Amino acid sequence: MALLSAAVMVLTSNSVHAAVIGQLGILTDAANGGTNPATGEAWKAGDTYRLVFLTSTTTTAGSTNIADYNAFVQSAANAAGYGSVTWKAIGSTATVSAISNTGTSGTGVGIFDFNNTKIADGYTDLWDGSIDSTINYTEAGLLIADTQYYTGTDSNGLQANDGSASGTGRVLGGSNEVPPSVQLGRNRSDMTNGRWMRQFSTTSFASTEYRMLAMSEELTVVPEPSSVGLGLIACGLAMLRRRR
Repeated sequence: MALLSAAVMVLTSNSVHAAVIGQLGILTDAANGGTNPATGEAWKAGDTYRLVFLTSTTTTAGSTNIADYNAFVQSAANAAGYGSVTWKAIGSTATVSAISNTGTSGTGVGIFDFNNTKIADGYTDLWDGSIDSTINYTEAGLLIADTQYYTGTDSNGLQANDGSASGTGRVLGGSNEVPPSVQLGRNRSDMTNGRWMRQFSTTSFASTEYRMLAMSEELTVVPEPSSVGLGLIACGLAMLRRRR
């Protein structure tokens, strides 16, 4: 038993030197060149960040209830094995903005895709009219470039404004136009400007199916156990069994 305890002590003492990895096993300490964009320092256990993905599945946008879109992206995450955390749609209805729905007001934390690529340094950076990279990876880690998706949102994170007298905007749930329209975004490589949320005047009828963007709750960086420490524990367990 003493040997096992010693092995655990070695693992604990070595853990500060171990690599770090994101809570869901997606983000690694190589992300952003090994630097947490929110702190400007090397990634360490306890740091927080968020993940985003492009859904592999599609949906219509006729519902005026933001909960329906949150359920849609959560279902995609659940199917991919990432349902242990909460995911929200990056989109706006007439009553709920994308900023409010995703909780991305203020400075915030670094945002990354499923390929360890930095999307934004934080919330301010996310909604300042440009992002560092478009969101091209699905919840399954598959690359889907140059596609459109529902947002109902302007580049500042607020409801899309259709410029009409109705003032309802082309939000999720549809505008007052006939037929109702919804704002689209696009992830083409040259659309890291505001067009990732609002591809100019490009909209779709709410009855058409498109993908959506999803964002996780804030996640935490944890230490990845060192192989040396794990080996010592395995050795200790083996010796303990032999003694019995």
